[in-house]
Amino acid sequence: LAVGDTLRDTTKVLQELVETPDGVDDWAATHNSIFGAAKDQVCHFSQKKRQEERPVLKLNGAEVQPMEAVKLVGVWLDENLTFKQQAAAAQGRGHEWLAKFRRIARVSGGVGPGQVRRLYSAICVPRMLYAAEVWLAPVRQRVSGENRRRDGRAAMKKLTSIQMKAARMIAGGMVSSPADLLDAHADLLPINLVVDKILHRAAVRYASIPESHPLHEEVRKAVRYGHVKKHPAPIHFIMTAYKDVRPNRVETIRAVRRKAGWKAGLKVQVDATKEEAKERALAEPSRVKLFSDGSLVDGKVGAAGVLMIDGVVKRQKGLLLGSARHYGVYEAEGVGQILALECL
Repeated sequence: LAVGDTLRDTTKVLQELVETPDGVDDWAATHNSIFGAAKDQVCHFSQKKRQEERPVLKLNGAEVQPMEAVKLVGVWLDENLTFKQQAAAAQGRGHEWLAKFRRIARVSGGVGPGQVRRLYSAICVPRMLYAAEVWLAPVRQRVSGENRRRDGRAAMKKLTSIQMKAARMIAGGMVSSPADLLDAHADLLPINLVVDKILHRAAVRYASIPESHPLHEEVRKAVRYGHVKKHPAPIHFIMTAYKDVRPNRVETIRAVRRKAGWKAGLKVQVDATKEEAKERALAEPSRVKLFSDGSLVDGKVGAAGVLMIDGVVKRQKGLLLGSARHYGVYEAEGVGQILALECL
């Protein structure tokens, strides 16, 4: 990435970075990582409204023609950073996966609606909304003025159309069925709320990055000064839309480091039989005792917690988690510990 007053200046900087001694070519030769000339791409980003001549980049005698958009880490970046190509690519991926799901969701001999919904939620939605925090502005935020080109309402309408087709495939229905009704019957979250969930998660990630992270200072400025009128970054859109997410409100949980020879202060003892475990528990001289357990009986998974003080049961809690098809005994053991702590 080269920055300059004109596009010719930036093109010259890129050429010098590659061809000068100790440049990119020399680094590639010394590190046995030769770059293929066929993969070279160049895109000129200019803030000027008047169209400028896009110069050709010459590297080692080969000409690299400028492109209107380039793909970087799976995201299409166009000259004006409107992300229209990225939105079109996302819609194309959505239609592609729907076509594949339609083959296995035939009425006769196809998979059930539940499996189709899982496939759509686990594959199609993540593929469509990859890097949504970069190319989609929060739906709740009205984009106007110079920032109208980042308005994602047009893209959201097309994404809504894709989800409506998926919901019709899952729940059935006519072409004239409303989208909100189809989402409810197909047990799908509306696409605008799906995007809102992804962007809110990104805001939490931005607010929780450490001070050593390169984006920490940019997030702090976005929170302090709010939205900018010209040339806003995705961080400005996200941190302005979610005003309840701030770095000073995020809990910091520091990593716990132990030496290799560290041993826990808890004593773990496993008895051979239930009778021995019961006798040892009753013989324990402690005044306050907590018991927890999780079990699977008749296809149902449950958990319980008991508080005993001076040998008398003072409080007890139980919870039926549900069928063994959805819950496991290990999960019930953890719930039992939570119930026991709630008895205190």
